Amino acid sequence: MTAQLVAAAVALVILAWLAACAEAGLARTTSYRAEEAVRSGRRGSQKLAVVAADPELAAHPDLRSALDSLLDADREQYLDKG
Repeated sequence: MTAQLVAAAVALVILAWLAACAEAGLARTTSYRAEEAVRSGRRGSQKLAVVAADPELAAHPDLRSALDSLLDADREQYLDKG
């Protein structure tokens, strides 16, 4: 039982670290850099340009709703494990 809790804690720390890295990367990305990536043809750059241009996703309520529900489900799952 203790080993399972330790493994779960390690997995959650790694997941939190990955999320923090992704958030930091998005926070540092400007619209200009995203457009440069689109012009150079980098994979996924068009999606990045959408997020960089509208970080609150006000123009994409469906995407915002999907992300909110996904995050709420992850939080609920985490709290249920406690």
